[in-house]
Amino acid sequence: MLTRAAVNAAVDEYGAAWQTHDPDRLASLFSEHAVYVERPYERKATYRGRKEIHEYWTKQVVGKQSDIRFFNARDDLVLDAERRRATVKWFASFDNAVAVRPAPGGVGQKQKPKE
Repeated sequence: MLTRAAVNAAVDEYGAAWQTHDPDRLASLFSEHAVYVERPYERKATYRGRKEIHEYWTKQVVGKQSDIRFFNARDDLVLDAERRRATVKWFASFDNAVAVRPAPGGVGQKQKPKE
């Protein structure tokens, strides 16, 4: 049976996996047929299956995000135990890494990483 405690535990685990840069831990939260939508309305930001979700987190998060703060808004959880569905709300903030690339003459220039 789907419970508020089980859903909140999964959301907390998601946040912990994100904060520790652990794509294995994060991907284990999803089924083989999961669909993960990073940004709605952008096809390139939809990942299908555990493998694609893992690859996304490995490529876009690990080593690129720091000072990750994650908050599970437990009081906003909507649960339909009969249909085994839940809607959760969480907040996150983080810093993106800035790559330093050598410029002509050996002086580094800060540039934002390509997405």
